[in-house]
Amino acid sequence: MATTVTAELTPKADTTPAVAEVPAKEKSGAQWVSRFPGSASLDDLEPTFKAKAEKFIDAIKAAGGAVSIAATYRPRERAYLMHYSSK
Repeated sequence: MATTVTAELTPKADTTPAVAEVPAKEKSGAQWVSRFPGSASLDDLEPTFKAKAEKFIDAIKAAGGAVSIAATYRPRERAYLMHYSSK
């Protein structure tokens, strides 16, 4: 579980202290997968695209190929984390 770092901020116009919680940095790992679950089901595709994907998969199978779907949907947060974690 992530830890948070708390910092006290004091604006110049209003002297009432404001508190902002900033999550501590966390290494990448399997915990991201469970926090931002995706899908590997064709049923989660937009109907028009789903029909085209099914035809494509059927054509691969008819030609003797094997099909393994890793993901059909990946939440925006998980996609961002996966893309920028190596940079």
